[in-house]
Amino acid sequence: MTKEVPVLYTERLMIRPYTMADLDDIHRLFDQPDDNPWVTPLTRDERREWLQWMVAQTGKFAGWYGPYGDRAVVLRDGNILVGATGYVPELEPFESLPYLGGRADALHTCEISLYWGIGKAYRRQGYASEAAQALVDHAFRVMRVRRLLALTHPDNLASLSVMRRLGMYIERAQGACGILENPLP
Repeated sequence: MTKEVPVLYTERLMIRPYTMADLDDIHRLFDQPDDNPWVTPLTRDERREWLQWMVAQTGKFAGWYGPYGDRAVVLRDGNILVGATGYVPELEPFESLPYLGGRADALHTCEISLYWGIGKAYRRQGYASEAAQALVDHAFRVMRVRRLLALTHPDNLASLSVMRRLGMYIERAQGACGILENPLP
């Protein structure tokens, strides 16, 4: 499996590693009061520390952390940062889910999960689905992963809609879990 995710391009988006120059934009997008109950705003100093870690993770630490971490979602037209997406490790007893076998004694297994978040001013324009689809394509075609997951709160209708657009099967157990198997041989 490749350890680094290259810059990915879609029709409207560029998905790239963060730089420290993104601090003001990412703080403006995700650290202001919002109607999204799943987002915990950070102070500017906390966001700077987080961003420094993200920049280091995609640079000198990429060999240690592999493809994991947030990436900037940027509009190609205007170079405007509108959100974040990425791969995150999940360690749960996923094979206890009925869709994946439903074993009560399932072991905790590490899986790759997708993450996406679009700033309030840019939502409802298909950016989350477009960015997530680029990561799905990269994970299946280049990284050759077996499957991808996406986790959300069962009331997060926007994320559930993105999962459906990606073709994920949605399992409702301990929240909502979207599951997408690699269709490639």
